[in-house]
Amino acid sequence: MEAIIYSLIVAMFWGLSPIIHRYVLKQGITNQLILLISASVYFISVLCYVALSGQTSNIFVNIERKHIIMIALMTFFGLFITNIIYLKALKKTKNTHLVVVIMAMYPIVTLLLGLFILNEKLTTWGYIGFILVMMGIGIMIMSGEK
Repeated sequence: MEAIIYSLIVAMFWGLSPIIHRYVLKQGITNQLILLISASVYFISVLCYVALSGQTSNIFVNIERKHIIMIALMTFFGLFITNIIYLKALKKTKNTHLVVVIMAMYPIVTLLLGLFILNEKLTTWGYIGFILVMMGIGIMIMSGEK
């Protein structure tokens, strides 16, 4: 239950984020400034989080070089590059929800990689739910940007 509550909180903030980004883009704020402010706030927040966690002395004890490389590459592509593309998409659209719905197709990738790489299992209800969500996304995409 706790994981569901955390997920709903994240969904709320992720749902608010495109609205704020689209608003400031419409006000003439550049993609570069949005990324700079976002990265600065994120960096300072992470520093505070680590400092307050009390785990600063043993934070790097069990990490291998390959893990650092994997995290760095995922951060570069999964956050930096995707945020540039995401902001460009928001700037070019009249319908923020359409951009977000199309972006919400990432569960297809997550599901497939989870099944094949992590050997995760999905129940029948999980498959049914997944199909319904994807159908909903498809319907919203077909409604399109007029």
